[in-house]
Amino acid sequence: MSHTIICVDPDIDFLDFCKNVLEANGFRAKCCQTGSDLFIALEAVTPDVIICNNALADIPGSVICNNLREHPTYGLIPVLIVSARTSYDVVLECVRSGCSDFIASPANESEILLRVTVALAKCTHAIKGKQEDVNVSDLFAGKYAVIDELGMGGMSRVYRAEDCLAPDRPTVALKIFEMDAYSTISTSFNALFLREAYGLSKLQHSNIIRFLDFGKWENSYYLIMEFFDGRSLEQAVRDDGPFTENRLVTLGFHLSCTLEYLATHNVIHRDIKPSNILISDSSDIKLTDFGLAKQQDDSSLTQRHEQFMGTPQFVSPEQIKGETDIDIRCDVYSLGATLYYCGTAVFPFVGATMMEILDNNVKETPSPVHQVNTSLSYELSEILDKMLAKRPDDRYHPTELKDIFLRMM
Repeated sequence: MSHTIICVDPDIDFLDFCKNVLEANGFRAKCCQTGSDLFIALEAVTPDVIICNNALADIPGSVICNNLREHPTYGLIPVLIVSARTSYDVVLECVRSGCSDFIASPANESEILLRVTVALAKCTHAIKGKQEDVNVSDLFAGKYAVIDELGMGGMSRVYRAEDCLAPDRPTVALKIFEMDAYSTISTSFNALFLREAYGLSKLQHSNIIRFLDFGKWENSYYLIMEFFDGRSLEQAVRDDGPFTENRLVTLGFHLSCTLEYLATHNVIHRDIKPSNILISDSSDIKLTDFGLAKQQDDSSLTQRHEQFMGTPQFVSPEQIKGETDIDIRCDVYSLGATLYYCGTAVFPFVGATMMEILDNNVKETPSPVHQVNTSLSYELSEILDKMLAKRPDDRYHPTELKDIFLRMM
């Protein structure tokens, strides 16, 4: 049976384009130019998918989506919002309104068809039970065949999956968020989720895990990322023991290049630690988990408005203090703590409780790394000491740090 798609856009040329693309691929298409026209059309036909521009003349697409979600008849219709504005705030507003997907304008033929196909698949497939019960061979979001579980954190689980709708059926990483973990902070979950999804979508670097898709399926939010066959630095240290100096210097060089790239894009990761860095058997490196990342000039969703988040042994003192005027040098600090751990197999800051660890992080200086692992040089020890300086002004900038590690290679 042919599916009906309603397209709502003020641009008549775009409407003609969508209509031609959809009808050429077996869909029935109906076009409207305003939100009012859409609600009139809904009285005559119930569509399977709505494609709606966010910048309509009378009603914003996000408001339309929110109204549809509260309607007893139209509440489950997938709404794909199209927008030429792709800032963090716009994407956040659209997802909070309940849209099924966000399409950056201008959209091409293949993207429209893919988004519509996925939206329809999400409506015709279901996974029963809670998301933590996802099993091998389940078809998640009507698209992803789960193969096995790769790992879990405090707020999410990651699975190896196969994209069944892609021509070559590539292997991907499927990250599903544990909704129970967010039950007490539900008002900020959308922000955290969108922060990771939108932050990753803008980044293209050989040492950053590549973002592919995101969405909501049943009661679960998920991210789709490239599959990287490797283990975390944390696991590598557990398996192999402390890294050699050559390995540390190479690691430091690649990760300082990554921080330099983030700095040029005005992005701060804020959660650099061994478990968020993957390494392959051939020593390729990937930085993951941008759930706490933020634009340096993003005044919203700072620690003034949310509880402290981070990892006590690796987070910078300024983050612990709740300072909002932070920059990439907080990531330099966390990278220093990460390299310290990789070179010694011990945490730079310890304590009996989380508060004691945080207090030691702010006030105490860890023993020089060459004293903990005597195979490491005094030169490397001095570099890590400066990376772990309590004052950001006393630390390296990533570009300076990259050049230092390059000279040591």
